[in-house]
Amino acid sequence: MTIRVAVMGLVILILVCPVVMGAGFADSDWPCYKGNARRTGLSSHDFGDNLGRENWVRNVGGSVYTTPVIGPDGTIYVMSSYSMQAFDAQGNQLWAKPWMSGDSGSPVITDNGDIIFMRYDYTMTCIDTEGNFQWAFNLTGKTYSSSLIGNDGTIYFGSRDYKVWDVERTSYEWTSSLYALNSDGTMKWNKTFVRTISSSPAMGQGNTIYITHDRNLTALNQNGNVLWEANMGYYVGASTPAVAPDGTISVSYTHL
Repeated sequence: MTIRVAVMGLVILILVCPVVMGAGFADSDWPCYKGNARRTGLSSHDFGDNLGRENWVRNVGGSVYTTPVIGPDGTIYVMSSYSMQAFDAQGNQLWAKPWMSGDSGSPVITDNGDIIFMRYDYTMTCIDTEGNFQWAFNLTGKTYSSSLIGNDGTIYFGSRDYKVWDVERTSYEWTSSLYALNSDGTMKWNKTFVRTISSSPAMGQGNTIYITHDRNLTALNQNGNVLWEANMGYYVGASTPAVAPDGTISVSYTHL
């Protein structure tokens, strides 16, 4: 595969082949962070003359660091520092569960309606549409990553795992992992990287998974095998890749 890299302002573009979106998310307007598996942040709706007028405001009783998601029936799920809450389209609260979520990645909704999110205690958690517990997967560190759902139901996310100290224990680096879980919350595989993964994985053609870490953009297949890796020259580890319909992958960088 030929890869062409271009730097444009604060965006690095890598051109690859055309892309097909993964289909493991709920069939709704906004089931995950940035709206879809390609992480484009684009809605399929034409909002016309909608000027962003306020419809309603609700106090969720804590800080909100993540984006809400929308279920197939229009239910809005919001994760605060104290609870996971569900609202209907008119802003009426349907339920609230004290799951203590915090500032981790945004929740996602699977194609069977379950909601997956990260708790403060480093536990990836799955609940149903009524907020009832389904399963949990314990991690050794925190994740800032919002999960990606493959079209076979596999759940992918990045996590900060361990501090690796030098011999004199005067400095350290974090190691991170890209995890793949089965739909029942059991581990399928994990791939270790140096430095923290603070971004969310995206998916392109052939179910290729794209993840940033440190200065690198890496492509993996669904078995966790690295297909290719590109060094961007700058820190891109906090930038979630966005995959355009023509296959262009965009990431932003921090000039350290």
